[in-house]
Amino acid sequence: MSPPSHRKRAFNRGRWEIQRERAQLEDPAPPAPDRAPRVLVDGIAAILKTLQPAEDAWLDELKASWAVLVGADMAKHTRPASVHQKVLTIYVDNSAWLSELQRFAQKRILENVQKRFGATRLSALRLRLDPDGPRPAPRTP
Repeated sequence: MSPPSHRKRAFNRGRWEIQRERAQLEDPAPPAPDRAPRVLVDGIAAILKTLQPAEDAWLDELKASWAVLVGADMAKHTRPASVHQKVLTIYVDNSAWLSELQRFAQKRILENVQKRFGATRLSALRLRLDPDGPRPAPRTP
């Protein structure tokens, strides 16, 4: 006896018509095709991939340690926004800072983040103007 095949059987419309006539079925539509059972592990892996709880926790930790990684002055004008396919998007509050960071500090920021969280976590940075605009300066008494 051969092992069961997991391949989907092709639907033969002509064969269905003959069986329908023999059994004198009035329903012109064939029955729903057999669905192969999915392995539970595949379903769970797909759900976890969409949720990515580890990614969210890592981004929260990055945001909390942002001032230490980039320096207090730079942290006043930047904030980490999101990670997508190993690319960290950083929002910058004005175009002057954006230009400076793109020219002089982008590589250093990436190296600092990779040193802190591992080189495999990120492969690149994307610097963008902050859609929320500049943040107000903190008041000092």
